[in-house]
Amino acid sequence: IGDMKLANAVSVTGNGKHIALTSGENHTITFALENAASENCITVGQNSSLTIDSESLTITTDNEALRSLVCVAGENSYFHLQAGKLMSRSANIARAIVCLDNHATFVMSGGVIEGNEDTQSRGVLLQSYAGEIRFTMSGGTIKNCHAIGRNDGGSNGGGVSIVGDHPAVFAMFGGTIEDCSAVLGGGV
Repeated sequence: IGDMKLANAVSVTGNGKHIALTSGENHTITFALENAASENCITVGQNSSLTIDSESLTITTDNEALRSLVCVAGENSYFHLQAGKLMSRSANIARAIVCLDNHATFVMSGGVIEGNEDTQSRGVLLQSYAGEIRFTMSGGTIKNCHAIGRNDGGSNGGGVSIVGDHPAVFAMFGGTIEDCSAVLGGGV
């Protein structure tokens, strides 16, 4: 198929939707959303899952501002990054490159989440206001992610940030978090 440029967000929602992105060749999916400041490029909703498993696949954006590149939200919502790269480029990310909401689960066993030191580009946000959230990291790299320039408490945790009043679990058994910064907690 080749590289793709998408003007609309992608939603993986509905009972039993399970999407796997794989590729044997180098491909880039670039989002160029019209009203991006409050949007997620990819949303994984209730009872749905997304797996990215390709060293040669990059997902990125041309936008100047986004809510997140991948948002996982709702009961039984699941995202697995096995391989591939999620990059914010020069976008200011309001939440994180990967944002977890309301009962979400994220497993990172490989791949790369990469921010930009000149912009708000937090790696992963566990935003737990309506139910337990889980992030398990056993491989891969979160790098060059930064939480900067916000005065609403959003400048904490450059690599991984946990906020909210419900349980949130971050378990790191492998992988690396490197070259990330924030007002408080550069890595986590």
